[in-house]
Amino acid sequence: MIIERQPNSPEKRPQPKPTPARANLDRLFLYQRGDIRWDQMISFRSGPKRQGHRLIFWSLMAVSIDGLILISASCIFVLVFAALMKSPLSHLLIGFSKMSIVKLFGVIFCASAWTYLISLRILFGFSIGEWACELRLGQPTQRLSKSYPVKVLLRTTITLVTGLVTLPILSMMSGKDLAGRIANIRLMSLR
Repeated sequence: MIIERQPNSPEKRPQPKPTPARANLDRLFLYQRGDIRWDQMISFRSGPKRQGHRLIFWSLMAVSIDGLILISASCIFVLVFAALMKSPLSHLLIGFSKMSIVKLFGVIFCASAWTYLISLRILFGFSIGEWACELRLGQPTQRLSKSYPVKVLLRTTITLVTGLVTLPILSMMSGKDLAGRIANIRLMSLR
């Protein structure tokens, strides 16, 4: 007995017309650079990558984005601190000298930066600023290793101990990721 192929077999089935809802979903989940899907954004692409001074300058752009996020988070934490102390912020400012408020903000900023950078880099491999600039911390194989959290912790601590200024300036002058060389986990570019 010979079985004939159905006219609506999967190979010859007509494609449905795109609906406005489908077009909106495609626009939402398709990456804007060609036909790369959203799940492919986090992986590395082939081709020449940003290196040297270009990578360092893109890293500075990522740091400025992260810095703005951290400044806003620190302001919120100071306001929460004032609310927990059950005093208005003006009372808090009068009660402390101006220098101690600056110290309080600096301590909160550094603690927030350390926690923010370590937690996001360990969980995702990048901070929000690095994600926006298409940078990643370490190769994908490094992110799967058990030593990755220790390396991220070391890199972030070294950067914060040098005052967030000294090591980045030295890196900019040399064109090399010095914190990455010390901690053995370098910043990589997706582009």
